[in-house]
Amino acid sequence: MINIFLTGPVNIGKSTIVNTVLDDLQAAGVHTAGFYTLPYVINEELRGFYIEPLNYPYFVPEKRERLIAYGIGDKWYAVKETFDKFGADILDYCLNSTADLIIMDELGFFESEAFRFQEMVFTLLSSPKLVFGVIKPIIIPFMDKIRGHKDVILFEITDTNRDRLPNKILKIIKKEMGI
Repeated sequence: MINIFLTGPVNIGKSTIVNTVLDDLQAAGVHTAGFYTLPYVINEELRGFYIEPLNYPYFVPEKRERLIAYGIGDKWYAVKETFDKFGADILDYCLNSTADLIIMDELGFFESEAFRFQEMVFTLLSSPKLVFGVIKPIIIPFMDKIRGHKDVILFEITDTNRDRLPNKILKIIKKEMGI
């Protein structure tokens, strides 16, 4: 099975493309699961990022208990335990669920020491499930291994291609799924 990842600079539209494609596929009856990485904001100030499961039927802790990173001043700190516990549990559910499409929006450097989570990412990439996600355009072993995975197709999003990519990606996914 192929897996599709988007990459590109901040605010180029990667998550917008994921959501556009996801809306179309869900309307076509494709069962999805996975996660989003969302900003954790208090009093209009970015304090961190948390993991938000998609179509996850089990208990979901409060946002502050799902923090994957938090900032103090200009420094950011990863919360490895959130990835290796809750994040890995989400991915384990995805692997064993009836979901046809797994969303991973977004993977980056905060997961660098979360080895159980990374193992689940690669288990899913090698599974019969189709993964559609976003990776940061950074050079670190985790991102490099995803980019180099034999079943990964990578699209770099730019100002000139972002408007036509959703349809191109939809065609690839629908063909792969036989829709």
